Amino acid sequence: MPHIDIWLFALGDWAPSWVFSILEGAEVARADKFLRKSDRAHFALCRATVKTILASYLALPPQTLSFSLGPYGKPSLPNSPISFNISHTATHACLAISRSSLPLGCDIECVRPSLDPMALASYFAPEEQRLLHHEQNASKRSKLFYQMWVRKEAVMKASGLGLLAGLDHILAIRDTVTVTADAGIKEPAWFSPGTTLFRDTEMAVAIPSTHTPCTLAYGTLSFSSLQHFPALTESIQSLRARFAAKRPLSNTVIPLTWRSQEIAVVKKSCRPQLCRCISG
Repeated sequence: MPHIDIWLFALGDWAPSWVFSILEGAEVARADKFLRKSDRAHFALCRATVKTILASYLALPPQTLSFSLGPYGKPSLPNSPISFNISHTATHACLAISRSSLPLGCDIECVRPSLDPMALASYFAPEEQRLLHHEQNASKRSKLFYQMWVRKEAVMKASGLGLLAGLDHILAIRDTVTVTADAGIKEPAWFSPGTTLFRDTEMAVAIPSTHTPCTLAYGTLSFSSLQHFPALTESIQSLRARFAAKRPLSNTVIPLTWRSQEIAVVKKSCRPQLCRCISG
């Protein structure tokens, strides 16, 4: 049974010095191109943290990892036994990791109350448009819009095609997402559970339905643990141990709390329960 670890962490407006020792020269140059210091910090901190987490799975120094980009920009690690995907907002990031080579995508979005879902509904499938139109409660309509959006993004990222697949070719009303032939995506059905893990955010992961049932484990790294490299590596090892030791055998959510971290682990099927964790 496939298993996916999902890491979540907050992004601050400044990056500690250890971050730039992890990045390659091209990544530092890319960070320096950002006009705002906060954007530079978000990029650098996200990239360095992702590398450090991935390196822990591969038993390698994080500064030795070098990403390759697919034809449409999906990052990967050449000749690696793991698959992964990254997503971030202006304030938070998520990283989904699997020890198998299955197609894997994730997306996290910051919910903007000022956004009118109907202004973008034309990009959705007709059935989704009708669902949004019939929902009269503005808050529920916004939540529904973002739930569908993150599922679509997660599937498009997992496929490697990105937005070329077309939002309207992916029907994402439920956790089981269907894709039309016009999308150009090989797999016609995807498992894409969505959940709210931070306030004012929605997120989802996606894998082909042929790889279900699967298990998902969610956990957060506290912002304070990202400030010093030894503290980060210690937190990563601690969280990984809890991922490994506390995978449940039934469809129940098991919350665990310790110091500055919280984790929830749940076995997922095609009709999963939601599991939640709150950032420390």
